[in-house]
Amino acid sequence: MEAEKLFLLFSLIILQLSSCTSQDSLKTNHTVKEGDLLISKGNNFALGFFCPGSSSNRYLGIWYHKIPEQTVVWVANRNDPIIGSSGFLFTNQYGNLVLYGNDDQKLPVWSKNVPVEENDICAAQLLDSGNLILVRKRTNCDILEFGTIKYQNKLWCGSPTGTIQSLVPLDFCL
Repeated sequence: MEAEKLFLLFSLIILQLSSCTSQDSLKTNHTVKEGDLLISKGNNFALGFFCPGSSSNRYLGIWYHKIPEQTVVWVANRNDPIIGSSGFLFTNQYGNLVLYGNDDQKLPVWSKNVPVEENDICAAQLLDSGNLILVRKRTNCDILEFGTIKYQNKLWCGSPTGTIQSLVPLDFCL
């Protein structure tokens, strides 16, 4: 009887710990919703929903993860806050990041449409630099290739400095 109680206790602890683990990537057709975080591998940055000050408006942003006082470095929906807590970030089958303010998925609050082929993007990843990139795969390469997505010579993702940079896409197989 005592062994069964211990087994149950350890099982519950393991389940709790596994639900607290964080990840740095958002796979296709998965979501980040209220309470979820993407955390860069080195724990430098976090992406998630936040509410500034005493405001009830919600925003999707990237902030320094190790600093006790939340210091936001990038905001997706700066001009279009989400009212309530039903918003979520979604990576669709085209690899586009789409932020919805509610569950009906009719009107996105924010999105980035990057011209790629269907099923070419497999994840969005938060790097230790604070950049949010798209991780893509090519049909002629079985290995993942990481690339910084550029559109009209502007890097679409946020950087810790808040600047928009022009970069040549980086491609390499691991």
